[in-house]
Amino acid sequence: MESKLDNKSPLVSIITVNYKQLSLTLQFLQSIHAITYPNYEIIVVDNDSKEDLSGIPSLYPSTKLIQSNSNLGFAGGNNLGIRHAEGDYMMFLNNDTIVDKTFLEPLIACFLENPRTGLVSPMIRNYDNKNTIQFAGYTDLSSFSLRNSVIGFGEEDSGQYEERTLIAFAHGAAMMTSRDVLKNCGLMSELFFLYYEEIDLGKRIRNQGYDIFFEPKSVVYHIGSVSTGLNSALKTYYLARNRIIYLKRHFTGWKYFAGLCYQILIALPKNLLTFLFRLEIKRAKSYINALLWNIRNPDRSELYKNPEL
Repeated sequence: MESKLDNKSPLVSIITVNYKQLSLTLQFLQSIHAITYPNYEIIVVDNDSKEDLSGIPSLYPSTKLIQSNSNLGFAGGNNLGIRHAEGDYMMFLNNDTIVDKTFLEPLIACFLENPRTGLVSPMIRNYDNKNTIQFAGYTDLSSFSLRNSVIGFGEEDSGQYEERTLIAFAHGAAMMTSRDVLKNCGLMSELFFLYYEEIDLGKRIRNQGYDIFFEPKSVVYHIGSVSTGLNSALKTYYLARNRIIYLKRHFTGWKYFAGLCYQILIALPKNLLTFLFRLEIKRAKSYINALLWNIRNPDRSELYKNPEL
C-alpha cells in the first residue's frame, strides 16, 4: 500500500508506542490504513520491546519504524516519535486502539476552525462494548486531592455528548496537537515516564492561552491498561509518584502545602489500609516507594524542565 498523500490536507503524523504488544500494534496499523483522511504518516516507536517489528514497513509502507535502545516510557517514546515526524499535526494514539475510518477529519477541523486550539481528543468508546463511553472529556484537577473525573465514563452513548466542548485535559490514549503548539509549549516531560504526562502537557498548554477540546464526531475504540495492568504495582507506583511531581511543577504556596498534606495525611493511610485489607502487598510497597522517591528527590534539576522541539 502506498503512502496516502494529498497536498490539499495538512500532513498528520500518527504516533504510537509499542512495548511487547506486537499483535496489538499490527491490529492498530490495519485500522489506521483504512482511514479516509488523505495525508498522513505513521510512526511506530518500539520501546526496546525485544520483539521483531522489522516486517512492519513492508506491510505498511507509510509507516516509519523507530527503534529505541531503552524503554523511554510513554512520554519519552512519544517524544522520540515527534522528533522523527514531518507533520504539521501530531496525533498520539495508543496501540491498543482501533479508529473509526473518518476519525481524523473532525480533529483537523477543530484546529482549522479554532486558531487557539492546543489539544483535541475524540470520543473514546470501549473496545469490547462499542457503545459504552470511556471518555467524553476530563474535569479539572482538584488542587487539594489532585484528582479529577472522566466525563461520560461507563455511560451508553445515546447522543448526550454530540457537541464539541471545551474540556480541562485531553486523553493520552488519543489526542492531537500541532507542531506550532509543541514549539511554544515544549514536549512531554520525560520525568513522568508513565501517567500524568498528558495532564502536565495539557496544563502547560492551557497556561499559554490555548484551548483543549472534546470532539465527539471523531470516534476511537480503546482497550485500556494493557501495558501496565488495571491494578498493577507498576501503575500504582507511577500514579502515586507522578501525582506529587505534578503538584511540585504546578502549585505553590498554600495550594502546594494543602495538596502535600492531603497526599501524606489522607491518601497515604487510606490507600495503604485498602491495599493491606485486600492483601495487595506489592501495591502497598509500590505506593510507599513512590512517596520515598519524592522525599529522596526533592528538587531534581529536570523537575521543572520540558524537552523542546
